[in-house]
Amino acid sequence: MKAVARWLMRIAVLVLILGIPFTALGGMSLLRSDGADAVSSATAYTFDPNDVSGEYVVFINNERHPDTLMVWESFFKGEDIPVVLDDISCLICNGDTLAADYAEICQARLPENQMTVKSDTSLLVLSKGEYRQFDIIILSKELAEAYGAESVSGQGITTVNVI
Repeated sequence: MKAVARWLMRIAVLVLILGIPFTALGGMSLLRSDGADAVSSATAYTFDPNDVSGEYVVFINNERHPDTLMVWESFFKGEDIPVVLDDISCLICNGDTLAADYAEICQARLPENQMTVKSDTSLLVLSKGEYRQFDIIILSKELAEAYGAESVSGQGITTVNVI
């Protein structure tokens, strides 16, 4: 009988320890919610991916994507594309919020984790561009003009102007 009483006491303590914070934080409403969560689905974007405001310059490394170059070029122009199995890495400059917004729009148009976005200093991004150590570089038109990014374009790099 004492063993059963100890067992019940342990359960009561466990319920108090776990149950009070669970109910205080609205645990039952979290369990009943129909919203997206980390296990069942990804967060839905609230903006229209075709609603691009601003002008951008996109550099595509031809050497890394020779078979899908035309598809990626069409994609960055805003056209619908067929499924592409290439994963791409996108470079943007620190502080270029317009390019970051456009990169986020592009990410939303692709399947999950197909495009990764990395931010670095403008000097390093342009240096990687000159030495063709990139997949995609996205710059706002203003920043591209300010840093003379046209020096990056040339043989082996496709430039897409997004308006």
